[in-house]
Amino acid sequence: MQIGIKSLIAPVFWKTHNQIKNHTYTHYWLPGGRGGTKSSFISLEIILGLMEHPGRHAIALRKVGVTLRESVFSQLEWAISTLGAYDKWEIRISPLSMTYKPNGNKIIFRGLDDTEKLKSIKLPKGYLAYAWFEELSEFSSLDEINNALQSIMRGGQLFWIFYSYNPPESINNWVNAECVIPKGNRVVQKSCYLDVPRDWLGEPFFYEAEDMKIRRPEKWKWQYMGVPTGTGGEVFRNVSAMTMTDEQINQF
Repeated sequence: MQIGIKSLIAPVFWKTHNQIKNHTYTHYWLPGGRGGTKSSFISLEIILGLMEHPGRHAIALRKVGVTLRESVFSQLEWAISTLGAYDKWEIRISPLSMTYKPNGNKIIFRGLDDTEKLKSIKLPKGYLAYAWFEELSEFSSLDEINNALQSIMRGGQLFWIFYSYNPPESINNWVNAECVIPKGNRVVQKSCYLDVPRDWLGEPFFYEAEDMKIRRPEKWKWQYMGVPTGTGGEVFRNVSAMTMTDEQINQF
């Protein structure tokens, strides 16, 4: 490794880094609240993997293709720069692509709003070893993910599939429901801003988080801690029981 990876990832991900390195699992689910650095971690792991292993390529996916440029593409570009390897990569905007020049490994980008584009992916050599589903909760169901994986997971023996997302508010959402089902080839690693070195995020971030914790604790728990707080059946969540006077009724 060109730069010590542990100096670039939050301690909460050190164990996950070793699991990825040793291919302990195939599927890595990374739910978390704001500031949990899950996307930064995934981007570093993918870039390191491509630079160290010829013949392995990667694909980054979002539900909607137009969101790729400002999300996963920018995040992977950040990882390349952070690792001090910018001069070794060919980065193209149209179409979106990244190629590690020393071994030819590529990163391609796709939106699942056009599933036919996945079927047309052709690589001159090697296979798609890494896949990243960013903002997993935007996808409609696990079936949609599995359909994509049927096109992606071909031609190789080792795969690393990453899923990053802020858990939906409802505990009944398919992502939250799937996350708690034990599977032998899957690990779930949660993170939040409290797991990250304070200077990485800056004091203003912590101020806003702690302010919400005081003012709106349930919203803080969901947005910053990544904990689902609703059942999905609520219409009004600020209702309280009370006895109304005739005067109050007459004001309606």
